[in-house]
Amino acid sequence: MADKTTIDYEKEFIANAKAQTGHSVDEWMDVIRASGKKKHADVRDWIKSEHKLDHMKATFLAFMFDNGGKPAFVADDLLDTLFAGKPLARELTHALETAITGANPGIRFVPKKTYVSIDGDKVLGCATPTKDGLRFGLDLGEMPFEGRVLKAKSLGAMPNLTHMLELREEKDVDSELLKLVDVAFERTRKKPKK
Repeated sequence: MADKTTIDYEKEFIANAKAQTGHSVDEWMDVIRASGKKKHADVRDWIKSEHKLDHMKATFLAFMFDNGGKPAFVADDLLDTLFAGKPLARELTHALETAITGANPGIRFVPKKTYVSIDGDKVLGCATPTKDGLRFGLDLGEMPFEGRVLKAKSLGAMPNLTHMLELREEKDVDSELLKLVDVAFERTRKKPKK
């Protein structure tokens, strides 16, 4: 099973913020407002330099500040924002998730700000919405680009995603696609140490 997601880490941070940082998230929002900082990067960098928090904690606080003090990594909210005005992309992502997790329950779909990460032990793919469908990226290594398997572009995800398929309708989520997912899953699995 995949490691914890950003959503999981944010929840843990919120629950433990006071113990870990000396302030609750609500108190941090007041501290940040008092600083006069407004831009995400300025807030994050200020927290790191002035309050000596690590990058992850400072980033969570900056994102929450951007989000009016509320958690920034809430799956339903991320999905609603990601697929706003793109109902076909949302339907295709749902079809992908149903087919892929039905065949391999060890794979998770994790919403991000600009795409949905598809994770096994590591990231093996992503689903990036477009105005007329979905770009489905996979880590397929040196596999040739042929037929509907294209060179990856504009996925908004990790550079290890080498290949992609353009999905325009639910029938594009077929056995060929599931075989490619299996290849990516095997490529990205943590191998047991001998």
